[in-house]
Amino acid sequence: MFPTILILREFRSRAGDEERGLTELRKRAGAMIRNGRAEVVLGCQRVDLPQHLLWIQHHAGLGVTTVDGDEALPSVESCFVEWDSTPVRATFVDGAYQFPLPPCRVWVAKTSDEKTARTLLKISRLVASDRRVCGVSVYRTVGDPSRMITFFALAPEVTPGEQVEFAGEGCEPQLRFYPLR
Repeated sequence: MFPTILILREFRSRAGDEERGLTELRKRAGAMIRNGRAEVVLGCQRVDLPQHLLWIQHHAGLGVTTVDGDEALPSVESCFVEWDSTPVRATFVDGAYQFPLPPCRVWVAKTSDEKTARTLLKISRLVASDRRVCGVSVYRTVGDPSRMITFFALAPEVTPGEQVEFAGEGCEPQLRFYPLR
């Protein structure tokens, strides 16, 4: 079995250009998929900070070698974006989803703390027993410093840390959640 690789890249659109920046990322994603340079690409926007955009590029199997070249990464006109991050590679660690997937809201959590990261791995088990947790995907970044990045699909009325205990006692300061659209 070949590893699943994600390429994560953050962008910040210019004030007032949030939708145009997101549309531009989606156009680039479509072109990359049509040209076979990516398997799946998602363009997301933070709900709490709409200027912050997240590029999630998925590769599986032998196509992983294409993620190392600059041609595999989006280029967005500076008229829409004022800042973009260095791409981060991450490998799939664990995950589970309810099927069929009920209506949900997606949250992302990041941590560099190893204790919190181990706790995040345990959360995927909640999918089977807690109907408020619709799905979980856990990834670990490749390279230093290592971080755990987790995507949560939660019932629409659920807010991490309020209705569902995620990190365990003493871990909350090490864990940051961001709602995505």
